Amino acid sequence: MESQNRVNSALQEILCALEAESLQDIRHRRDIGGGSVFNRRNGRVVSVDIDTYIQAFGPSVGTPLEGPAAPYVVDVQLTNVCNLACPHCVVETDRVEPDNYMDLHTWRTILEQLHNWGVFQVAYGEGEPTIHPNFRQIIQETRDAYDMVPNITSNLLRRLDDSEMDVLASYCGTVACSIDAWHYPKVLEKGVPRTTLDNIRGLLTRGAHMAVTHVYMLKNLSDVPLYLEYIVSLGIREIGLSRYFQIDHGPQDNTTVELSYLVDQFGEILSKADELGVILSYDTCSDAMLSRVFVALGKSHVGQGCAGARKMGLVTTNSLIKPCSFSKPPYIARFSDGWNGSVLQKFREVSDRDRLSCIFGLTDLTIIEEMP
Repeated sequence: MESQNRVNSALQEILCALEAESLQDIRHRRDIGGGSVFNRRNGRVVSVDIDTYIQAFGPSVGTPLEGPAAPYVVDVQLTNVCNLACPHCVVETDRVEPDNYMDLHTWRTILEQLHNWGVFQVAYGEGEPTIHPNFRQIIQETRDAYDMVPNITSNLLRRLDDSEMDVLASYCGTVACSIDAWHYPKVLEKGVPRTTLDNIRGLLTRGAHMAVTHVYMLKNLSDVPLYLEYIVSLGIREIGLSRYFQIDHGPQDNTTVELSYLVDQFGEILSKADELGVILSYDTCSDAMLSRVFVALGKSHVGQGCAGARKMGLVTTNSLIKPCSFSKPPYIARFSDGWNGSVLQKFREVSDRDRLSCIFGLTDLTIIEEMP
């Protein structure tokens, strides 16, 4: 009852903040991003936690699933090709074959099934989606043919033509540009590359709802407030923060942290965000750490924990379904096995029993248990 009351209260706050007539009005306009709801007509944006999002805009089409509810968003990897090699990215070490692009027949089969599950949002990333030869068509059909909101995460390093920017601005819930921690000195000194800047300006001019995804390193937390100022100078006020984890080819971030350090640093980050009017969101992998920090700061924080195989999932170019991009065997299944197949169900059981079911979550837990 308490949880439902919280959700109902949050839904009313959404309507008031956006000056919207009803949730159906927002849903009809598709003014819905990965972790936010907005109003294109007045530019207002509200951050939404997952439970509230599902209550307001979750699965309502297609055939209801038995077992765990349909995911509120599914990442679909259109390609494993990228024009960058970011240190945190699992794509380089997760390839089944080089330069793999999902063909349109496979993509349509997947989207039809997601629609039948009741999925309302599709996120395109895990590789550079704008490199896919059919990406513009895919963005359009996601909404027109399957009644789902497409979101993309892109480095925006490839120069987009006018028609591509028109499609992204008109069809996407959110266009997220990824600018990450190891670029701090270059970004803060010289700014983002000219092509990225031109793409951002072109999309904003067309009314695109934009965000920045930012993978932070613990040792660089003191730079985040400066980074927020720079992003706001670009005209973007929605920023998603994700914890950096070293994969195979990236630098290590073995910073020893204490609760006091995290409280001080995130206190400065939250203060700067409030000052700038920035909406911050956080990845679920950071929740174990951030929940303690927010309590110490006296801030409200609705931690979701691991949402993999419960409220979100990932479909790869070769039609495998995973709880998240970091998942490794044995928690990878064929897409045809379905959302409630034995593999994903096993992941849920392990996650329920151990609370955290991957090395990345365990790393955060270790840090927390060592705090005084």
